[in-house]
Amino acid sequence: MIQILTEKLAGEKILQESSPNRLSPLLFLYTLGLILLSMAFILSYVIYNLGETDPNTFFISSFIGFLVVGLAMILKAESKARFVKYYVTNKRVIKEYRFLTMNKKIIKHDEITDVKIEQSGTERMFNKHTIHVFTASKRGSRIKRGSTIGNIRISWINNGPKMKEKILNQLEISASKF
Repeated sequence: MIQILTEKLAGEKILQESSPNRLSPLLFLYTLGLILLSMAFILSYVIYNLGETDPNTFFISSFIGFLVVGLAMILKAESKARFVKYYVTNKRVIKEYRFLTMNKKIIKHDEITDVKIEQSGTERMFNKHTIHVFTASKRGSRIKRGSTIGNIRISWINNGPKMKEKILNQLEISASKF
């Protein structure tokens, strides 16, 4: 397990690290890609039947549509799966996205108001979970450089109940210090 969390607080230990399961975004985005490809095929067929294009244009436009949409969906799915990391430390919960830039959402344990776990039908089929970590803030926002506002959605992870338990245990420890 590679730990890429760079800005640790004094005395901070990583208790659990996780990342989204690769199957989940791929499944959703491939389905979306197939829908868009079907729409592109129907549109190409309608244009062809108007008589304004030759048959080669119809097949070329379908092929280009397949490549563009398919590649876009695959790249989006891979970026979600490869570049997102979730950390539970003894002081904070962190969602880190690293690709060309680094975006972080950080919630200190004393700011957490609620932790919920859910499992959609698709997640249930693959035994994955989504954890929502809530603060008093009404809406979440993209946070950079250690700011601490908003909510974190830890999605499509293998070990959801274990991660939720670690977060709740750390909340109890933080509460007992005050």
